[in-house]
Amino acid sequence: MCCVSSTSTLPKHCMDFWENFWGGVSLLIAGLFILCSFVYSVLLNIVTEDDPASFILLATMVFSEFALLMWSYGATHFTRPPDIPAKYHFTSEEWSFLEEHGFQTEAVRERLSAMAVQRGVRTRSYSGHVNYCYQCRLIKPERTHHCSMCRRCIARMDHHCPYFGNCIHFSNFKFFVLTLFHASLACLLIVLSTVVYVVVHGRGLHRMYDNIPAMVVFGFMMGVCIIIVFTIGGFFCVSMKQAIHNMTTLESIGGTVLFADGTKETYDLGSYMMNLRQLFGPVMIAWFVPIYSTPGDGMTFLVRSELPKEDKQRKQERKLKPTNFLESRGAVGPS
Repeated sequence: MCCVSSTSTLPKHCMDFWENFWGGVSLLIAGLFILCSFVYSVLLNIVTEDDPASFILLATMVFSEFALLMWSYGATHFTRPPDIPAKYHFTSEEWSFLEEHGFQTEAVRERLSAMAVQRGVRTRSYSGHVNYCYQCRLIKPERTHHCSMCRRCIARMDHHCPYFGNCIHFSNFKFFVLTLFHASLACLLIVLSTVVYVVVHGRGLHRMYDNIPAMVVFGFMMGVCIIIVFTIGGFFCVSMKQAIHNMTTLESIGGTVLFADGTKETYDLGSYMMNLRQLFGPVMIAWFVPIYSTPGDGMTFLVRSELPKEDKQRKQERKLKPTNFLESRGAVGPS
């Protein structure tokens, strides 16, 4: 497809394509290498068919994790960001006015502000101006950013990840987190199950002493798995920290959200569970399965000041709740 593009966009388009392509291929190769190495060095040379119960148990656990990993990765890669509704796009008349008068004049800023109010866009940039996109010719909805790699505006953009060939956005953030989780868990499972089996049964490694290729593959696989546990596991922890505070990577830099009236808001609802439900859905069991369950349209989001009074009061009561047993019983220490 990139070969039929214009010469001005050909290099950039092809560069983006190959970066996304090789990012995904490298992950696929790494996953297949670990899985094949596990079968060859662990199942066939350490456990073997002499211990069918352990063979079946380990194979089932590891293959199940890799199946969930591939499912989550595929969902992250193939889930496109939601389209920005037409109401956010400038009309031809509005665009002509903006181009004619320039975007930095006070008159244009006032006109942009009126356009944003008309479209129901509450947020502003940190400088107090309307967030608009010149390339896409639209007023950006809440938490929307333009991605130079995807060449479009992305709803609730977190970041662009070439290893997934996609932006991490409103519709696939859950799948992204699950991919990190299952990748870390699969490698941790391989390391721990192998070590436990060797320690408990006191055999297995002896079978590989005469099989140098198996020992080399085993050592390399264990090293790669340990590296993945710490690196991908670290990314998972960072992503979950942002998730429990209902923050994107871009928002973690600024923290607060500026509204048109000048008030500072936050998408952190003050409760970890409420924040996670905003991202993963109301049904907790669905959080762990790579199926779409994120509520909302990706254009507007709940902020803390919009919480019902009952929720605010409940959270305030939790803060005032006695913190120890003696205090809860009204006990008073010696004066």
